[in-house]
Amino acid sequence: MVSAIPTKPTFSAGERVSAAKMNTLSNHADWVTDAPMIHLYLGSNTVLNTSGFVTWNNLLTSLSNFSVTLPATYITVPYTGIWEWKYQLSLSHSPASSNPASATLYVGDASSQGTRVAGDQMVRVGGGMTTFLACSAYVAMTAGTTAIRCFWQSSTTGMTAYGTSRATCLSGRLLQRL
Repeated sequence: MVSAIPTKPTFSAGERVSAAKMNTLSNHADWVTDAPMIHLYLGSNTVLNTSGFVTWNNLLTSLSNFSVTLPATYITVPYTGIWEWKYQLSLSHSPASSNPASATLYVGDASSQGTRVAGDQMVRVGGGMTTFLACSAYVAMTAGTTAIRCFWQSSTTGMTAYGTSRATCLSGRLLQRL
């Protein structure tokens, strides 16, 4: 007996797409194969200061329980559909044992932190003084111009963060047109 294909779900603009909806979408054969990419390189040799702006060749010292939101970046989404967004930040810090930060991605609001579409996640690589932060999410987006903000925070006391030769990247990939 052949099971019926589930009804294709509907989405609202800016919605974070749940795993259940993604599973339902996987039953439909209209995935985008020539997916356009949006890739933003937000800079190297930068660190973030406590007022929320990118500064060059600066040094953060002895910070405790701070949070930083990058200024909004405006992007043009060429197609209405389900987009996969990824945010990456590589951060040098001391001491090496500190737990420096968590990263979160917000979409769609230039005046505030907007709609949270990617939950906090920290992935540490290596055992040294560099932490790689990454978060990703699937989000339904309407074609047009929108704002994206990247947010990160730390609860570590006495951490020193260096921005030298570290990159911040944001990328988006269309998975399915709606």
